This record gives sequence, structure tokens and C-alpha cells, in this order.
Amino acid sequence: MFTKATSLMLLGMSILIASANIVLAQDAPLFTLDFPPEEFAARRAKVYDAIGPNAVAVLQGEATVRGFV
Repeated sequence: MFTKATSLMLLGMSILIASANIVLAQDAPLFTLDFPPEEFAARRAKVYDAIGPNAVAVLQGEATVRGFV
């Protein structure tokens, strides 16, 4: 159906397109920029102080917000 050169070219273009999508997906921020890191650190410290050094905090995750995708 395709020659070897055409098959290699199609494979190369497919890899290029797939890798471009991966690179573009990295632009989304992993965390919100609404709060400074210091505020999150203060909140973590407050929770740690409340539960003590021999406890574990288990948090329920949230679905990904469309605004960050």
C-alpha cells in the first residue's frame, strides 16, 4: 500500500504531532495562582498543629477544573 519511505514519513509525522500535544499540555498550571505559597504553608502548619505529630491527614481530592486544562 505505502512505500517504506512513505510509511516512515507518516510515522515520523505522527510522532511529531503526538509529542507536540504533550508539550502543549504542559502549559497548564498545576496549582492555582489565586493564593500565594506562604498561605498554603500556613494552612498546612495549622492543620499539622491541630492533628499532632502522630496523626495522618486524609483529604478527598476534587475533579480537575476545566479552567486549568
